[in-house]
Amino acid sequence: MTRTGSIVRPATPDDSPSIAELLDRTLGKRSYGQRLKLWNWRFDRNPARTEAFPSFLVAEEKGRIVGAQGLIPLRVKAGKRQLNASCSCDLAADPAARSAGMKLKLAALAKE
Repeated sequence: MTRTGSIVRPATPDDSPSIAELLDRTLGKRSYGQRLKLWNWRFDRNPARTEAFPSFLVAEEKGRIVGAQGLIPLRVKAGKRQLNASCSCDLAADPAARSAGMKLKLAALAKE
C-alpha cells in the first residue's frame, strides 16, 4: 500500500535495527540483544511460523521506517480445518507519521 512518500511492506532482516530504534522511541528503551532474543522466540523458533506472514510489516517514508507491526504466527482450528493466523504485537508509529493512518484509510475508501 502506498500514499505520497509512504510504503507499507513486509520487513526484511536488514530492517531489524530500524524497527528496534522505532520501538525504543515509542514504547521504551530495551537492549537490542533483548529485542532480538524476544523476536527469535516469537517468530524464528515459533512452530506455527509460515511464509504466509512476515515477522513485521513496516511503514516507510523517504527511506526511513516510521511504523511497525509485529505479527506472531499461530494456528487456529475452525471445525476440522487448521488455519494460519497471526496476533499483532509491537505496534508503533513515529509521532511525526501518526496522521498517515487516517489519510491511508480515507484514500482506500475513496470512490475513484
